[in-house]
Amino acid sequence: MSRRKKSVAAALLLTTASATAAWLIKRRSDARRPHVGLYFEDGSMVSLPESSPQAGQLVELGIEAVALVRTV
Repeated sequence: MSRRKKSVAAALLLTTASATAAWLIKRRSDARRPHVGLYFEDGSMVSLPESSPQAGQLVELGIEAVALVRTV
């Protein structure tokens, strides 16, 4: 394999590894944030982040409920 092909392959490998690591880190941090999941009868689901105005009160209630369950 020529030096140029090795260099291109190394750059492609580095780019792929970096993108994969960034995706995994983002996914892990998103999973730890409070959110509200609304499930509907037809099987669809909408996830509202903590920062959305519609989810604010529901997230607070959920945090309180989890805290109560953990103390029991």
